[in-house]
This record gives sequence, C-alpha cells and structure tokens, in this order.
Amino acid sequence: MMVYLDDEGIYTPESTVDPTNPYIRKISGTEVRRRLQTGEEIPAWFSAPDVIKLLREVRLDIIYKIFLFLVMFYHNNIY
Repeated sequence: MMVYLDDEGIYTPESTVDPTNPYIRKISGTEVRRRLQTGEEIPAWFSAPDVIKLLREVRLDIIYKIFLFLVMFYHNNIY
C-alpha cells in the first residue's frame, strides 16, 4: 500500500516508512467509497478536488441508472 508523507508531500510504499511516523496519511479503498457515498470530505492530499467531484458525479449517475432499471424491471413484470 502507498502512503502519503504529509511533512514531505510525497507518496511512498508503506513498507519503507517508520510506522510511528506521525506524518503518515493513508485511506483505504473502503473508506474512500464510504466517503464518496456519504458525501464526506476526501482530503486533497489523497486526490485532486476535481477528480473527487467527477467520481461523485459518475457514482450518482450509476446509482440512478440502476434505480431506473429496477423500476422498469418491476413495472414490466407486474403487467
């Protein structure tokens, strides 16, 4: 896993860093997905704000399409 070193402003493999370093920043993929879903802030050190905005828009678009598909499927199976 890659980690961000806040004091140096770089990414580096986690295995090359002292685990007690207080400047280590990391977020798991699960945490990123949760934050995207809930609208919580994703730090700028993790990704550029424009990229996060795009991910949020795409994710909502996918959820909306799935919802429409399920509504149409349900409607077609009733009649």
